[in-house]
Amino acid sequence: MEQFFGPLMSRTRVRRTVLELSQLDDHMLRDIGLNRASIISAAHEVERKLHGRDHDYGM
Repeated sequence: MEQFFGPLMSRTRVRRTVLELSQLDDHMLRDIGLNRASIISAAHEVERKLHGRDHDYGM
């Protein structure tokens, strides 16, 4: 089951992280060391560090 649902759950977490970071203004992003161009890669990095996987399916 993990083999099937794992990538789906991973993508969902990455997507949610991207959406949440995208709602921050540029000043807040700068405060946490990000900019708009780095949001997607930062979301994938968080997924790798917290869950040990990174599935790039269209994100």
